[in-house]
Amino acid sequence: HSPRAPPAPSSSQAPPASIEVHEDDCPTFPNLSLIERAPHLTVISEMPVTVTSATASYADWPGKVIGMIVLKADESVEDDLRRLLTLQTRCHISRIESPDTIDEDSLTELAARIARSSALLPSASKLCCAAFACTSASCVIGSDRVSALIREGCKAETTTNPLLASVASCHGLSVETLGLVTPYVREVNSVMIDQFSQVGGITVTCLVSFGEDEDAKVARIDPESIYRAAVDLAAQNKGKFDALFLSCTNLRTLDIINRIEEETGLPCLSSNLCMIWHMAKLGGFALNRDFSC
Repeated sequence: HSPRAPPAPSSSQAPPASIEVHEDDCPTFPNLSLIERAPHLTVISEMPVTVTSATASYADWPGKVIGMIVLKADESVEDDLRRLLTLQTRCHISRIESPDTIDEDSLTELAARIARSSALLPSASKLCCAAFACTSASCVIGSDRVSALIREGCKAETTTNPLLASVASCHGLSVETLGLVTPYVREVNSVMIDQFSQVGGITVTCLVSFGEDEDAKVARIDPESIYRAAVDLAAQNKGKFDALFLSCTNLRTLDIINRIEEETGLPCLSSNLCMIWHMAKLGGFALNRDFSC
């Protein structure tokens, strides 16, 4: 019901300082007193409420805590996180404004936003690891600079990104040559090839790309298309590389990796698999799957 109120003032009058509200004008809230609806409303009848104090004890999350900076357009990496993390590991996500079009210039612009997004991770949480979840931007900006920008915003004990993590995975598997499957345009592919060589001493000998520059479409590339591209690349280039790498955190790859390995007989890595594995290794926590690298 509407509260009983005096007639509305004319335009020349100031609004009333308060309006009386009667108990029967207000809805009933069990076990609660009638409350003020707004600063200018005054309750004239109250029901008694017993108020007591409680003493709180405080404790940090008993397991490990990680943080991840995820592109606005990414629709895949959080799904992989949920599947690979155990209930003992907590993950905080901070989104970063990202371009609709993927090219070298737009990826370079992300550098100015990484620290700001990192700072939005909960400052009270003791992060054992924080990651920037974009493979192509990590290549364009540079792995060392990405790590420095993450640390500008948060106090994580360790940091990683898909480029750094994939290099670590390759070294763990003694992989020296790679066959790449990417969604990127040519200029981004060229930067990635150079970065694998410069950061990890890994040679990309073969590459197949979907040539997609719209991030929203990358998340919608059918996993069967990725599977077929990887298998065909291996079949057409037998003996030319030690492992396959499926690049981009926005690709849906988790369910096809085992199939690719069975079909090709080669190790198959992906951006998300490597990054989450590297976070677990750096942070000292277990995953839902066993990784030998």
